[in-house]
Amino acid sequence: MRLSLCMIANEPIDRCAASVCQSVDEVIVVRTGTWGAPEGATVIACPAELLTIDKESGATYLHDFAAARNLSFAHATGDYVMWLDSDDTVEGANKLRGAVEVMARDELTVVALDYIYGTDERGNSTCSLRRERIFKRGIGTWKYPVHEVYVTSPDLKTGYCPDVVVRHHKQEKPPCPVKNRNVKILQGVKDPDARELFYLGNETRFYDPPAAVGYFERYLHVGLWDAERAQARVLLGQLHEVNGNLEDAFRCYASATADYPGNPDGWFGLARICYFREQWGRCCEHTEAGLVRLKLPTHTIFDPLARQFTPHIYYNFALNKLGRVQEALASCNAGLALANNDHMRQNKALYEAFLVKEAA
Repeated sequence: MRLSLCMIANEPIDRCAASVCQSVDEVIVVRTGTWGAPEGATVIACPAELLTIDKESGATYLHDFAAARNLSFAHATGDYVMWLDSDDTVEGANKLRGAVEVMARDELTVVALDYIYGTDERGNSTCSLRRERIFKRGIGTWKYPVHEVYVTSPDLKTGYCPDVVVRHHKQEKPPCPVKNRNVKILQGVKDPDARELFYLGNETRFYDPPAAVGYFERYLHVGLWDAERAQARVLLGQLHEVNGNLEDAFRCYASATADYPGNPDGWFGLARICYFREQWGRCCEHTEAGLVRLKLPTHTIFDPLARQFTPHIYYNFALNKLGRVQEALASCNAGLALANNDHMRQNKALYEAFLVKEAA
């Protein structure tokens, strides 16, 4: 079974290639920049019709990633095809051969891998998701000009390989000098569908919150994927929460838990609102509902540290208010094992002192 690696790159792929090329049979690169070709790779110049000159910066950028990925897949000759970006590396690449053998043996057409997109200063993942990475060649096509997705028949047999992880590396300089490139691409779509509206909301929420609210609300009228709807409601709830609209935020989080109960973020959002309202019992109940869902798989983007650490900031306080001091201490210890927090350290010391006094 032969495995092809297909990429789009506007910069040298040396780091990525070093992590994976010994484990694949060929490398296909659609080149959008002017860098030299890596040894042994098949390099295809990106067609001019897929490039746009930005009016603000004068820089040239790729405006249709799906078309570029389809071009790279069209040149692949392997039985199976894997895709990466130039700023990714692969951990456990020596397991790829085994993964492909399992695909052939079990007649799998798609295999997903974990994708770690961001980390903090301690190496904790701050953005992670599971993405379909390896496909049987010729089973689908790439869609969407940005945040592209490989569209296949919904009844295909899929699998997951936990032994191989793709890690994104933040570049020292921006990969594209075009400001808000993704938004510009998406705003060029005449009739955005649910996925494009979701990403418009996600891309604009940090610098234009009112626009993001509008995009998310439009998305919720047409989005049908329960997991993504729940995430949209959580992000919309966070926008309302930042603006002090706790009632609207609470409704969004509650709707998220109804859309997709397996997503812990809606439960944690409810818990946070209850914390602000000093509803300690409900705060604990909702936090615990979220914590039991942490290990459930998800195909939507999430922040593992925010899920695993942040809830303990208010959970330990609520537990103490209910007289559950030993559990409050355990919550502090769980949080501090992941990240430093002055308030949590102070609470930990108070709980320990109280428990020592109680035991005397």
